[in-house]
Amino acid sequence: ICFPVTILYDIVSDKRGYIWLVTEAGPVRFDGENFLTPVQQHTQSKPGSLLVEDHMGRIWYESFDGYLLFIQNDTVRSLSQSFPLGYISFVVNRQHIVYVTPQGLEYIPLNRLNRRFRVPIADFEPDHLFQSSDTTIAIQGGNWIHTLSHGQQFRRRLDEPLYHLAPIFTSGEKGLIYVTSKFDRADRSIYAFSSQTSFKICKLPFQQAIQSFKYYQGAFWIGTAQGIYVVDTSSKIRWDIPGLNVTAIYHHPNGGVWTGIVTGN
Repeated sequence: ICFPVTILYDIVSDKRGYIWLVTEAGPVRFDGENFLTPVQQHTQSKPGSLLVEDHMGRIWYESFDGYLLFIQNDTVRSLSQSFPLGYISFVVNRQHIVYVTPQGLEYIPLNRLNRRFRVPIADFEPDHLFQSSDTTIAIQGGNWIHTLSHGQQFRRRLDEPLYHLAPIFTSGEKGLIYVTSKFDRADRSIYAFSSQTSFKICKLPFQQAIQSFKYYQGAFWIGTAQGIYVVDTSSKIRWDIPGLNVTAIYHHPNGGVWTGIVTGN
């Protein structure tokens, strides 16, 4: 399918079967035949990524300047939030949306978006935030793991940093998060980490800059400006499609794979 935008940043499906896309012009909904552009009722920038659906059927994403937006009744609205720290992933669980501020974490109940409570965390500038079971976990600078569970905070320093430059993350099995560097030619490795452990998975067998990074059924799907690669945990390329500028990858629950590619003007 084609539509008149240059870049597609993220793709997700919702419980109703719609496909949601975030483009350089903002979010778009696809019903299998037609595209719908929701009404924009906010003053934040429109492009973003990190699409996710909450249990109430709202679609959330984050603008590239760090503001959270949600789509309800085909209208895009902004969340009233404290000044964001930047474009850092957020968490949507059964009860709250959780995001990073310069002072720590802020929790907003999904059923009462006008309420919030804050958890102060000193020296907190994470690169990634995620949820594992009932624990909120953040990684900072490649070598610090912060965890927050049942009101208690923990901080752990890793023996070796997991990345040095421009990290990109994807969720994996058993609560693991995988990370590699978008650009670092010195260490093109993939690492796994959780609140309790961290270890090296494999080394990437190519040097291209990474634009999209997903884990699916035992392999890493990697989109670059030169093509898409599927790499297993032993560093072997299972298959690749060269010649595509791949900016987004999404594995649909029905087994299909959606990709966003740049085709030029």
